[in-house]
Amino acid sequence: MRIMLDFKCTVCEHTDERYVDNTTEYTECSICNSKATRMISTPTISLEGYSGSFPGAAAAWEKKHRMAATPRD
Repeated sequence: MRIMLDFKCTVCEHTDERYVDNTTEYTECSICNSKATRMISTPTISLEGYSGSFPGAAAAWEKKHRMAATPRD
């Protein structure tokens, strides 16, 4: 499986995204051809076939606290 990962050059500090195997730790910088190391970053996800927005943890937290703040009879 190939995934999109970020790599940062150890010489010129250029950051680049590449589709690579999940086990790839190093690649070659596209600018100076030096060693580029894998960075910790957020994954790129694609939800094919779905449209609209999906409620996340922040939306659930907001709804819970809005309901708690509502006065009850």
